[in-house]
Amino acid sequence: MPRGCVILITVLSLVILVVSIFFFVVAWPEHKRRGTSQNIYYFEKLMEEYKADHGAYPQGGNEGCVNALGGDNKRDKVYLESARGFIENGRFIDFYRTPLRFEFPQDARVRISSAGPDKIFDTDDDLTSAYILDIEGLTEERQARGSPL
Repeated sequence: MPRGCVILITVLSLVILVVSIFFFVVAWPEHKRRGTSQNIYYFEKLMEEYKADHGAYPQGGNEGCVNALGGDNKRDKVYLESARGFIENGRFIDFYRTPLRFEFPQDARVRISSAGPDKIFDTDDDLTSAYILDIEGLTEERQARGSPL
């Protein structure tokens, strides 16, 4: 094999290696954070739509929300058209394959959170919809108008 071909193959292999390392060290973790935060935002919107239709949030935490949003409600309305890939064992999961936490404070909006990369709740890497809202610059005014991400 000519020396030029060996050098070309070596250089291309190194470029592929560097790009792969960059992807798995920098891009992939950021993709997971953004995706999880976007899903939380989407689920919050679905919960608000459910509350507007039924007068209250679904009961039963994560599993109860999956059932109610999946059509097990008074109107048999299915709210989950495109979220099936984020349901595992009857619960909403994040990009880290960890169930999301649903909290229903008195007289407040539903709060949905992810335990984040460490898979432990109440640590510094927990995620909410605030992460994607900040990145996308989605202000409360745009959010109120229903502007998509």
